[in-house]
Amino acid sequence: MKTIIALTDFSPHGNHACHYAAALAAQTGATLLLCNVYLEPASFPGAYSIGWPTEEFNLLEQESTGTLQLLRQQLEEEWPALLAANKSRISTASTAGDVATVLTDLDNTGAISLVVAGTHSESGFVELFFGNKMRTLIDTARHPLLLVPLESPMPHLKKLVFATDMEFPEQDIAALRVLKKLTVKTGAELLVTTVLNEDDHGSAWAKEEQQMMSDLSHMAGNIDVKCKVIKGDHVDNVLLRFCTEEKADLLTMVHHNLGMIKRLFKGSTTKKVAGTSGIPLLVIPACLA
Repeated sequence: MKTIIALTDFSPHGNHACHYAAALAAQTGATLLLCNVYLEPASFPGAYSIGWPTEEFNLLEQESTGTLQLLRQQLEEEWPALLAANKSRISTASTAGDVATVLTDLDNTGAISLVVAGTHSESGFVELFFGNKMRTLIDTARHPLLLVPLESPMPHLKKLVFATDMEFPEQDIAALRVLKKLTVKTGAELLVTTVLNEDDHGSAWAKEEQQMMSDLSHMAGNIDVKCKVIKGDHVDNVLLRFCTEEKADLLTMVHHNLGMIKRLFKGSTTKKVAGTSGIPLLVIPACLA
């Protein structure tokens, strides 16, 4: 890993994501960039009609910069040994605009390997996938995007789950290569899984799917993984239960599976599970393929 960008709006959710990102940077030896993107005056309704005071805008900029420095100091005090051992360092970026544009500007160096953001809803990922800002961020992301619930403990990655619908094997291979780098850095175990409808797919189909997943792992670079086909009628409950039973630390999907992701965190029962499971979700853009 090269640089991890942790987005924060200084809310408990955003700051928790920064703490999570710092721990991950310490484990992988990556550089950590704390980033706060605040709204430009033009983003506020009627900004020009009422006249936006320059002093107010400067105050907003100063507050963003100052709070980032305090957060940086807190993280450096929290992870001194690990940061020193892995030669990681923490920097900050405070800028006005929209998140997608800022990330594009920061990407000019080509050093970004991961973007981390926190969830902002009691129902966990539901708000992320139905909120316009986060949906735009996901759609425009050119790097893996890690979404961290407030309930997530600090990362000690031991087991990762990659869920696929097997529809786009080239993109799955690209995602597995990303995960391979993470497993090499952390020593985590990787499980590849897919969910089959129990009524429509028999045991022969399940064996075929399992072989296909094994083939994908081989084509991605002989990655040492375990493959498992899960049978069930409801992707959401089945997959979340699987992650819980396997004590997974991270659930991963490719962006083309966004339809599956929406279903995964839709419905009253699943909202409750997603809001309390504390399982971070890693969304890998299809463009990486």
